[in-house]
Amino acid sequence: MPRSSPGSARSSTDGTKRRTHVSWISAMLSSDTLTSIWGNTARLVITPLTDRCYITLTQSLHLTMSGAPAGPAGTGKTETTKDLGRALGIMVYVFNCSEQMDYKSIGNIYKGLSQSGAWGCFDEFNRISIEVLSVVAVQVKCIQDAIRDRLTRFIFQGEEISLIPTVGIFITMNPGYAGRTE
Repeated sequence: MPRSSPGSARSSTDGTKRRTHVSWISAMLSSDTLTSIWGNTARLVITPLTDRCYITLTQSLHLTMSGAPAGPAGTGKTETTKDLGRALGIMVYVFNCSEQMDYKSIGNIYKGLSQSGAWGCFDEFNRISIEVLSVVAVQVKCIQDAIRDRLTRFIFQGEEISLIPTVGIFITMNPGYAGRTE
């Protein structure tokens, strides 16, 4: 039987027509549905500022530290952090901070991030009260020390937990607003 070109129909033994698999795959490749299934998602436009932010955040992670983009509201601090995680294939969870957050709730979030290796972006971190921030700083240092020491398990808030060293903790701040911790 002669080969048919992609997209053509050919007869089967019972006389009915059938499409080749190549034409079906070609049709799917041209659809928006398949590219979203495969993960071809939109990306941020790379400007000199986003490029500098990516470099700074990756250097910070290399040094076993965290990142803290700061600037006016709506300038893309959170989106830049999320896009960097997407580019590196790491899940990024965004948490909107408020005055009601205490060290226990933030500690539980840190536990989950440490055990999953995901990144956490704590948006408007300076809304948290200063008393809570002092305890949170100790919690972050505990995680960073465990990463630096290349531990696979460590004690966090009195409990032994596993550690996946890709964990990243980022905070964003909108300085200058009334009622916020500077």
